[in-house]
Amino acid sequence: LIQGLAAMPSLHTAQILVFTYFVWRHLRWLSVVYIPLTVFILMEAMYTKYHYLLDLVIGAELAMIGTLLTFLLYEWRARTLLPASHRS
Repeated sequence: LIQGLAAMPSLHTAQILVFTYFVWRHLRWLSVVYIPLTVFILMEAMYTKYHYLLDLVIGAELAMIGTLLTFLLYEWRARTLLPASHRS
């Protein structure tokens, strides 16, 4: 292959960023392993020409939007669907 494959958006980016965010949030001590791994995956995606920089940026935006929607839906569910005795 002379030209890169460039799949838009980079779901590799979205997946690893969401995963790393939750590792950082809940198991911060594992961040020492996963942050360098995240940087490696992002660099590898561009180096092997599977993605352009724009693909990675859009993938990162998808990760942020997905994480935000997850938090909003979780909060909505906690307020509306769970009985008051189960709320923390």
